[in-house]
Amino acid sequence: MAYKPQYPSICDACNKDILLTKRQLEQYVNHFCDRTCHAEWKRATKHFSPEARAVTTKYIITLLLGEKQCPRCKEVKPLDGFSNNKGRPDGLSVYCRECLHDDNTTPAMREYKRSYAEKIYKADQATANARQKDYREKNRSPYLRYQYGMTQNDYDLWFEKQNGVCRICGNAPPDGRNLHVDHDHATGVVRGLLCQTCNSMLGMAQDNVDILAAGIAYLTERK
Repeated sequence: MAYKPQYPSICDACNKDILLTKRQLEQYVNHFCDRTCHAEWKRATKHFSPEARAVTTKYIITLLLGEKQCPRCKEVKPLDGFSNNKGRPDGLSVYCRECLHDDNTTPAMREYKRSYAEKIYKADQATANARQKDYREKNRSPYLRYQYGMTQNDYDLWFEKQNGVCRICGNAPPDGRNLHVDHDHATGVVRGLLCQTCNSMLGMAQDNVDILAAGIAYLTERK
C-alpha cells in the first residue's frame, strides 16, 4: 500500500491540530478530527448557510471546550458563568454574569431602564387603546342587539333625541366614547342613554328610588 503524505490542518469543531491527506484538503472545505466533531458541528449549524457555518465555528469550539472568555474582563470562565441568550449562536450572553451585574447597577443604566420601560409602556398602552376602540366599533352592533334588543340605528335615534348628552346630568361623553344604554333590569326595557358616572350611580343604588331620594335629602340637609 502506497504511503500518502499528510498535511497539517485544524479541526473546525474542536480547534485541535490534525493531519489530512492532500485529497481531504482539496475535496472538503471543513476539516474534522473524527466523526464526533463532524456530527456536533453539523448539528449546531444545520440551519445555517455555508458562510454562516464558517463564522459559527468559534461558538462551537466554545461549547465543546466548556469555557468562554469574557471580552470585558478578559477572563476565561466556565459556561455557567454566562447568562443564557437564545438570540446568540452559542446560546450564551456576550459578557459574564459579573460584568453584566456591574453594568446593570450603575445609575446611568437604572435611569435608562426606567425611561425605556416608560416609553415601551406608553407605546403599548396607545396600541392597546387603539385596538380596543377598533374592537368596540366592529362589535357594537352585535352587542346592542344581543344585550338590549336594539340596532345601531335605534341607538342613533336615542342619541339624536337626547342631543348627544346624558339624560340625567346633561354632559356629553368624552371624545371617542359612547353613552351607556340604561335599561330596566327587571323588564329589559331601554330607558335612555347615560354617561358612565350616572349609569354607575343607578347601578350602585340598585335602581332603588328610596335610596336615591335619601341621598338627595342627605346632601340637601348638609349644604
